[in-house]
Amino acid sequence: MGKIRIVALLAGMAGAAGAQVMTLTVSPNPINYGEPITLTTTITGDNNCGGQTVTFDAGGSYSATASQVTSSKCTATVSVPSTPSLTPGSYLLGTFDTNLPVGYAYAQLAVSKAAPTVGVASSLNPSTVGQTVTFTAAVSPQYSGAAVPAGSVTFFVDGTAKPSAGLSNGTAQFTTSALAIGKHSVYVGYSGDGNYTASQSSSLSQTVNGESTVITLQAGPNPSTVGQSVALIANVSPIVIPGGPTGTVTFYDGATQIASAPLIAAAGLATAGTSSLTAGTHTLTASYSGDSAWAASTSNTVSQVVNRVTTTTSLQAVPGSSTAGQNVTLTATVSPSSATGTVTFLDGSSTIGTANLSAGTAAFSISTLAGGNHSLTASYGGDTNDAPSTSAAVTESVGQAPTNTTLRATPNPATIGQNVTLTATVSPSSATGTVTFLDGATSIGSANLSAGTATIGISTLATGNHSLTASYGGDTNDAASTSAAVTESVGLAPTNTTLRATPNPATVGQNVTLTAT
Repeated sequence: MGKIRIVALLAGMAGAAGAQVMTLTVSPNPINYGEPITLTTTITGDNNCGGQTVTFDAGGSYSATASQVTSSKCTATVSVPSTPSLTPGSYLLGTFDTNLPVGYAYAQLAVSKAAPTVGVASSLNPSTVGQTVTFTAAVSPQYSGAAVPAGSVTFFVDGTAKPSAGLSNGTAQFTTSALAIGKHSVYVGYSGDGNYTASQSSSLSQTVNGESTVITLQAGPNPSTVGQSVALIANVSPIVIPGGPTGTVTFYDGATQIASAPLIAAAGLATAGTSSLTAGTHTLTASYSGDSAWAASTSNTVSQVVNRVTTTTSLQAVPGSSTAGQNVTLTATVSPSSATGTVTFLDGSSTIGTANLSAGTAAFSISTLAGGNHSLTASYGGDTNDAPSTSAAVTESVGQAPTNTTLRATPNPATIGQNVTLTATVSPSSATGTVTFLDGATSIGSANLSAGTATIGISTLATGNHSLTASYGGDTNDAASTSAAVTESVGLAPTNTTLRATPNPATVGQNVTLTAT
């Protein structure tokens, strides 16, 4: 049961001895070591206890004046802010009054170990690699006035226990200069003692930085062209021999890694190259990874301008000289042959066709070029990596297409005054323009072609043979031509003569009239 403690003593003379009863209560109950308690003594059956002084012994002297609660009941209460003398265990607390026939009362109190407050602090956070850092553990009572915890603590760094250290006035220390770069979790485990339970602190996050580094980036040539190799040069400082920065430098185009290279510690240098940059402006950076002693760092940005590849375009027209309506094939050749996209073919400033590049060439055929000279060019529009270009002009001479003219005269032969129809047929039938009809060298009429034919009628041809021809004058696309001569024979018109004699018969000497019709 533990020791019996005389806790309450009532001073003065009680009345009506022989009927009084004393009780003692403790609150809270049970308690942790050092926890405050409230002691209450109750006296019943006494009508004269009010105003009396009750003295309590609870590791210190406390007193309270009894209050007359009823005509036959008094109470006296005192609060004890700390109970350091009540170490963990079980106690039977007693109170008594020598003036009472039964002048004592008891209360059992259980005292448990208290959980202390355990904390850990860093002397330098963040720190630099190689720098000395002292971690201090502080173990303090849960309740004011309680004994300072004794025993030992163990420091844990990233889950690994370090040698234990004994507490001195509630504190212990662990000093180290071996923390690597990064974040470290540090906490303390307390062993406990006779008054306190084993406990653990919350974790402290210790940041250890590497020695500062500076990285600079250069790129060249700048500007460059698509496909050209661009040298990437990173310088990392400081240069320390031995023990300088080591590791890797990674090169980025925006957020995309384009190369990496080991850092040459003795020179503080990392180099790489890339030929994969597309046309446009690229934001390049270099990132040093850091190592166990040196902090990572990121370089300045470099704006790398990558121009499209210069292209050349040439044009060939086959045949170089053609006739109207003839098919002409235009072939454009673009260098480099890796270029993609579209070629536009032009006659002067007018587009006459387009074609897609395939293996560096694009072809287009046309049969609608009019007669005359045409200044033809091929214009390449470019693509993501290749710049536009236009060929030199090629002159395509388009001549008139040959024609054939024939003549037909109807009727043939004819008689004088008879209408003769002359019909000229010109091939090809697409020819347009005028046909002139001639009698020898003399024009006897003209007519416009329609669907390849032209016709006139004439009735004024004189008797005899006429050498008739049809002369087509040509148009933009069709050459002039003259028919072979057609001989038109024009004869005299036929006559019929009749004779009438009147009278008939007649007598001798009678006048006879002869009428010829």
